[in-house]
Amino acid sequence: MSARPGRNSTLKLSLLLTIIPFFGLSCAHPHPRDYSRLKDLVQLEDQKTPLFVFKESKGEFDPDIRKASIEYFENHPALLQKIKTDLACERPRWRLARVNQRLLFVPEQVQEHASLFESYCKDVIQEVLKRTNLPNPYREIQTLSQERPEISDRGGITAFVVNNVAKEFEASFIFSNERQEELGINLGSKIFLDELGSYTSDISVGKDGTCDFVHDGYTLWRDSAKNPYTVLMVPVEETLHIALRTSTERAIKEQIERSGVNQTKDVEEIVEEWTAVEEAIVGGVVHDLGPHILATRMITLPPGLIEKDLKSRRALKRYRYLEKGVLFVRNMGSLGAIGIYKTDPAAFRNFLKNPPGLAGRLGPSLFP
Repeated sequence: MSARPGRNSTLKLSLLLTIIPFFGLSCAHPHPRDYSRLKDLVQLEDQKTPLFVFKESKGEFDPDIRKASIEYFENHPALLQKIKTDLACERPRWRLARVNQRLLFVPEQVQEHASLFESYCKDVIQEVLKRTNLPNPYREIQTLSQERPEISDRGGITAFVVNNVAKEFEASFIFSNERQEELGINLGSKIFLDELGSYTSDISVGKDGTCDFVHDGYTLWRDSAKNPYTVLMVPVEETLHIALRTSTERAIKEQIERSGVNQTKDVEEIVEEWTAVEEAIVGGVVHDLGPHILATRMITLPPGLIEKDLKSRRALKRYRYLEKGVLFVRNMGSLGAIGIYKTDPAAFRNFLKNPPGLAGRLGPSLFP
């Protein structure tokens, strides 16, 4: 998450988000197909080549690039020491002078995998929308081969299915000392991303506290992972994020404008909190619907994979409310929980932070 103060301040919610009929869902099978073969296909080793360009951009120093840059300097202490020596300064300041980046993808090269996973995505999305009464946010679901996709801005989201995703960047950093002496360092790298799916909202906050949101017209979905449950839930999870994002944005906007904050740090804290809240409602519904979705598609997974997925998320701050979100949906049902979140997301957040009578009713942790 990154931000700059003032009217052009931009904060990104990257969640693991106009509505028009989706061309292709009507072709889904009236009765779920046998997708048992997917259990093995989605566990095939991730591919690193061939790489093709998805899109290019300039001037965006996003969290992935920031993390990779810091790790590079930390892992090359000799370079860092040379910078300190040349500037005669033990704690040099640094700033980003320039950055260019390309988002790259590796297409799925196993045709059986590509065809079956795309069909599975369309099939389960149809069921999720039916069981939650959520509107269809998609314009298209497309498996990429080697073509650079055309990203439409005509409304609706396109989900692009790929095998792997990477970022390639070139950045120029300026290090300086107290005497304003400067030293330039150029850094280039390629990093493969861990996320299986994400959808981004950009929020611009003005000095007067008003907010505007801008959305990507696409989402990228990877079709492989070590834990097959995780990747098989990607179309379920991302559909919920996209369909519920409007409610999250409304809550963020109301809180920012009500509180009158416009400093980057304050806005980031509000966005980060609501990111965790949205993960809780989405995670709760996925946990509720997932087992049925898999069972009706003849997918039998080894015991413990669902719990392993939930436990791994528990270690991340953005999933700090997930356990309570699972409990809330378990008690209310997916339809009821979604209805509350769409109507009053603040009420759902209040439950997560101060669950009434929760002590003594939780029993053993959901994530032992």
